[in-house]
Amino acid sequence: MREYIFRRLLIGLLLLFIVSLFSFGLTKVIPGDAIDALESGDIAGNTTVMMTKAVRAQFERLYGLDKPLPAQYADWVSRLSRGDLGRSQKTSFPIVDEIKLRVGPTLELTFAAMAIGLTLGISLGVLTAIKHDTVYDYFGTIFSLLGVAIPNFLLGTVLVLAFALWVPFQISVGYVPFFEDPVEHFKRMILPAATLGFSSAAVLTRLTRTSLLEVMDQDYIRTARSKGVRERLVVWRHALRNSMIPVLTVAGLQFGALLGGTVIVETIFAWPGLGIYMIDSVSNRDYPVLQILLLLFTSIFVFVNLAVDITYGYIDPRIRYD
Repeated sequence: MREYIFRRLLIGLLLLFIVSLFSFGLTKVIPGDAIDALESGDIAGNTTVMMTKAVRAQFERLYGLDKPLPAQYADWVSRLSRGDLGRSQKTSFPIVDEIKLRVGPTLELTFAAMAIGLTLGISLGVLTAIKHDTVYDYFGTIFSLLGVAIPNFLLGTVLVLAFALWVPFQISVGYVPFFEDPVEHFKRMILPAATLGFSSAAVLTRLTRTSLLEVMDQDYIRTARSKGVRERLVVWRHALRNSMIPVLTVAGLQFGALLGGTVIVETIFAWPGLGIYMIDSVSNRDYPVLQILLLLFTSIFVFVNLAVDITYGYIDPRIRYD
């Protein structure tokens, strides 16, 4: 097991290295930079700044943009290894301070959406598997198709309009810290978490149903039934646990998808997380921020999938890593 974890860590580090090259190179390929945005009035309150050659050269020296690309990448990686994430070209504030303020709301939203997706998806998947070819199964199929087909931005907009027009109690957008007002905090989290979790629940519903039906046809399940084991125990103790391997794999992938989905959902619901921070960095051509956020999202995704792989051995004892 230790050797397996070590190999997975090496693969994860290699993936992060490739992503760092991609994110650094991508921001250099995109036309323009924060200096051009400042000059055109895209930032700084839409105030146009006259940029002389001397002032531009000073900005480029300040942010290291006058060096060759390999030297810029080496300096960037060197700063990252020391824990220095750099500064925003828009505000000159340390990026790490902004991330500390915004990572909490994003993780809260992501974990809430993941909880909704897992709870609803696995529960509905088990129900449709047990009651297959019934009205419950047909409902689960329709739910899965809608969840996959409806994009997050459309569902979020519809939910905002529906609650504004037809729901008797008001649910506001925006963010309220938990310790400031727990009730209001959860009220404002309902809609964005449901918007994010809906698609994950749809995918997990279909996968749980398919995996559970396959396991229910195995010989050891028929043996358990022939011994007089109650159907509830057959499903929950024997069948469900062994059908969780593919579900757990997709759940890990869904966590990464939810992190990416926060970019849109946070914008719709005015949720002050990393998603809005990324949108702002793209709008302002604040590429140091964009580079760090791409690397951060990838790092979280890699380590979540590593945790999923390690969990395999505890869910299914037939899996062993030599």
